[in-house]
Amino acid sequence: MTASTARANPLSFPRLALGRLRAILSVGSVLVVMSVLIVTYYVAVLEGFRNLSFVTVGVAFLLGTDGLLLVFTAGRRPPSVTQKPAVLQPDVSVIIACYNGTEVIGETLEHLLVHVAPENVIVVSDCSTDDTASVARSFGVRVVENRFNRNKALSVSRVAPMLTTPYTLILDDDTLVGTEALPVELLDDGAAGVAFDVMPIQTGTIINRMQTYEYRKSMTLGKALLSDVGAVANISGAVGLFRTADLRRQASRHSGHFPGEDLQRTLLAHLESEGRGVAFSSNRVVTMVPGSWSELFAQRSIKWGPAEHELLFLNLRLLLDPRTHYALRYERGYSIFVLLTDPVRMLFFVTLLLSPAYFVFVYLLYLPLELAAWLRLGRRDPFRVVLLAPLYNLFKLVARFRAHFHWFLIKWKYLFTHRYHRLVADRNLPVEYAGVITVLAVAWMVTVSQVLARVG
Repeated sequence: MTASTARANPLSFPRLALGRLRAILSVGSVLVVMSVLIVTYYVAVLEGFRNLSFVTVGVAFLLGTDGLLLVFTAGRRPPSVTQKPAVLQPDVSVIIACYNGTEVIGETLEHLLVHVAPENVIVVSDCSTDDTASVARSFGVRVVENRFNRNKALSVSRVAPMLTTPYTLILDDDTLVGTEALPVELLDDGAAGVAFDVMPIQTGTIINRMQTYEYRKSMTLGKALLSDVGAVANISGAVGLFRTADLRRQASRHSGHFPGEDLQRTLLAHLESEGRGVAFSSNRVVTMVPGSWSELFAQRSIKWGPAEHELLFLNLRLLLDPRTHYALRYERGYSIFVLLTDPVRMLFFVTLLLSPAYFVFVYLLYLPLELAAWLRLGRRDPFRVVLLAPLYNLFKLVARFRAHFHWFLIKWKYLFTHRYHRLVADRNLPVEYAGVITVLAVAWMVTVSQVLARVG
């Protein structure tokens, strides 16, 4: 609105002032609620340390947050979609960042080239030591070879300026796209990005079934139910559709941190895209998942787990942005809550391990939540998976605890060994990391000091 227009309309200033007041109240209420929850959690758990109230209060908080998330999504319904057969999409480019993918890249390209012409596909060989580049070239696609290992996030940022189409698909080298057309119409309608229905390639093992159930909950009880309001928080790293202009812009904004690189890219799309929100498509793609418990633990503690540390400031930006939909704000607020309360949650977990009775108590309280989710999903997974789900969640919890410390090692190498932060022009990453370390240090000092005081 120009100054002359504002003077011509005497109601414009009061409306503008009212809008700003609403924004301030919205941001203020979020900060107050978040602060109260975190302080209450610490006080309740630490005050109940070494007695039954510790477990009771701790479990109540854990069940309350998980339970509220289930109740929040229970009444929503996924949008109806019409599937269309695959056709070549001239408006779509594809980036595949790949390291030693000789065994999988061929099949991935076979499925992909039904949708996109070879000249619109860029395979980035990230210092591969096998035949990844030559296999990719045999399909007629463009191949870019990194001279030093950049990881997936920085590889995407490197080739983003080379893209010429309005839309871009980011694809993992072991993800197989389906036979339905790429959902570019969702971007045409104004979405900033599109998440797909990602499921594991089926092997029939118990670890595969547990991950299938986990992925199904994420897709059906998470992304699909939030698509109609554009509040999908994460476009999976396995496959995602973006506006090319956003990827070019992110080349100087994405930190290049590999763990959670897909979540970071999605948050940047929410915050800075010309589009509106992130949609979900029921287009099914399948991807490889860890086949052993050791591989799964490494994935969750090293490749996925350190994401929330990296994203603390982006989460805060999204949380405090008055344009953010309340559903997305709740989801990101919960992530901040989990990160900042992990020190005292680790104490809670140790208490569970030391008392079998408490352990069984927690299991029996979590089981109804899994049963409710299983029924909501149409009982498509074996019942034994539901019985094992609380134990599977504890397994992931331990992996996240390891990730809590692994992030510091990653950042040391990032800043002082590789100095990747110099590739990110539009963010002061050392300052951000110093802020995260300070916040977590305070959380740990409060926890340790209170425990020592009570033990002493």
